[in-house]
Amino acid sequence: MSIPRNNHHVSLVVQKQLMHVAFPNFQFFKKGNYWLGKLKPTPQSPEYLIKVSYQEYTAPKVEVISPKLHLNSKHIYPDGSLCLYHPQDHPWRGVNILASILVVWTAEWLYCYEVWRATGEWIGEEAPHSADKSPV
Repeated sequence: MSIPRNNHHVSLVVQKQLMHVAFPNFQFFKKGNYWLGKLKPTPQSPEYLIKVSYQEYTAPKVEVISPKLHLNSKHIYPDGSLCLYHPQDHPWRGVNILASILVVWTAEWLYCYEVWRATGEWIGEEAPHSADKSPV
């Protein structure tokens, strides 16, 4: 299946098809419009169960369901969702593909999280955050 290459909105139906092709272990739940799936950023990593919530025409939200993240984890919004990108630098657009962008960013975030837990240093790109962190 080819990825749409135009400037038009990518429908939920197409997002679901592309997610199924790229991450067949991710299961879609129609009630709530979300996927649950496992990512393992390195062979030594635990498997992370993640939830990708998506409503058309809005930015998606990613949460780690298990294992529980450290309470003082960096780059997490107050609602528990992951801060994967700075909205001013990379605003979510309707042409973005969840499977090829968001899930890949999530795996990268998990890798950075593991390094941070081991070393205390966040090796991923960072942008300044305001005191008022609202999910993107």
